[in-house]
Amino acid sequence: VNGEKVTAVNGNYTVENVTSDLTITVEAEKTEPSYTVDFRDNTSGGRLGLEENFKTKFFITSDQDVSFKTFVAKFHYDPAAVTYAMAWPNAFGAKTDDKTGTLTLTAGNGNYTANKETTFEVFFESCALGDTTITLTSAVVDGKEVLSEPIAVTRTVGYKVAWAEDAAYTVTGEKYVDVKGTYTFTVAANDGYDASNAVVKVNGTEVTAVDGKYTVAKVTSDLTITVEGVTEAAKQSGLS
Repeated sequence: VNGEKVTAVNGNYTVENVTSDLTITVEAEKTEPSYTVDFRDNTSGGRLGLEENFKTKFFITSDQDVSFKTFVAKFHYDPAAVTYAMAWPNAFGAKTDDKTGTLTLTAGNGNYTANKETTFEVFFESCALGDTTITLTSAVVDGKEVLSEPIAVTRTVGYKVAWAEDAAYTVTGEKYVDVKGTYTFTVAANDGYDASNAVVKVNGTEVTAVDGKYTVAKVTSDLTITVEGVTEAAKQSGLS
């Protein structure tokens, strides 16, 4: 009132001892926008194959109709499992450190609208079989950190291979196989056991060894290896 701030009590503003005309002005108080960040696996289809892209997407929304000019995102990854491929929009500047597994993406001189959920996509190329994790560790909007805690997404590259360990025999093979790849393994009886009548199955279907090796071609699912019929070897009496 007349340039002085007044405070409402129970919803009413009061000016006492009025000695002049009153001019009331109303100005909206500016509050800092609050941002919400989400990070997701955006890869379509089933299992990821070697040299295929692990696609991720992160989202930024605000509680206000607001735009921002700059954005910096940091990610952690296992450089033995994936390598950075690209980001979209392509206005991002990318800096990678494969020793520490750190990716920094910087977008500047833009006009990104957060109230309509701005999205960014980041692609990593898989280079090893197994579970791989990408973690969004920081998200800075116009110089302000808006990520409350790291967000991790995990995807399996290839198919898993499992078998039960047993005192009677040893299965030798890798724990993963590439999508539509060929998987080879061996089964050998341990000391004191006989595998001459062994039955080896993969996902319930019997397989036959060729030159001592079992092979599964064009793998399209996880594999479970089972072995039956390995028995204790007959003990020799020592009599001639």
